[in-house]
Amino acid sequence: MEEDTAAQEYEDLLNKKTVRKLDLILLPFLALLFLFNSLDKSNIGNAESAHFTSDIGLEKEDLNTAVALFFAFFVTLQPVGAALGRRYGMVVWVPSCMTLWGISTTLHVWVRARWQLFTLRIIIGCLEAGFYPVTVSYLSLFYTRFEFARRLSLFYGQAAVAGALGGILSYFVFSHFNNEHPDPSSAASPDNAWKSWQVLFLLEGGSTVIVALTGFFWLPHSAKTAWFLSKEER
Repeated sequence: MEEDTAAQEYEDLLNKKTVRKLDLILLPFLALLFLFNSLDKSNIGNAESAHFTSDIGLEKEDLNTAVALFFAFFVTLQPVGAALGRRYGMVVWVPSCMTLWGISTTLHVWVRARWQLFTLRIIIGCLEAGFYPVTVSYLSLFYTRFEFARRLSLFYGQAAVAGALGGILSYFVFSHFNNEHPDPSSAASPDNAWKSWQVLFLLEGGSTVIVALTGFFWLPHSAKTAWFLSKEER
């Protein structure tokens, strides 16, 4: 009887230790992925506050169309993205898509035509489709159903964090880089000077790519292959 009690206590202790590692190593990184996913949705709105469309010769209606196209493809292709994520696995699918949409975000720096903006937003919408179901399904592999709900709420809470972070980052960039419409005849304000919205897209897109590439090495395929768990914990 005492042996059974001791064994149960050891198992409970081991389980708590395992969950603690998951909470400290896996969950924060997945939350970081979701944060950048949400951040890349809001950056175009923040860029518009720095005269994005007027600087590239477009109208605000073009921006609204670009946003609508993004969500049209993002919503429509959710089942396809989820199926492909299941087919290739979270560890390969999500970081790959994230790398590509980070590159697409960076390419906004050189957008100068309506079709370029529309194409990039459609590409990002296609790549982000399926991110939620694939990531949530992956997260559920590591927690029991009693542990999962609390972790899921922390995961989705990153959307609010991304909104705040996006605003703070935009404020920092806009306050340190040119955000005015210079006089073309002024030598002090050359036409090739970088705009603040260009810096914003470059910074957020580049950061997304770095985080995505890290995901290839950080994320385990399953608990059995988790590099941060001991043999007993697996």
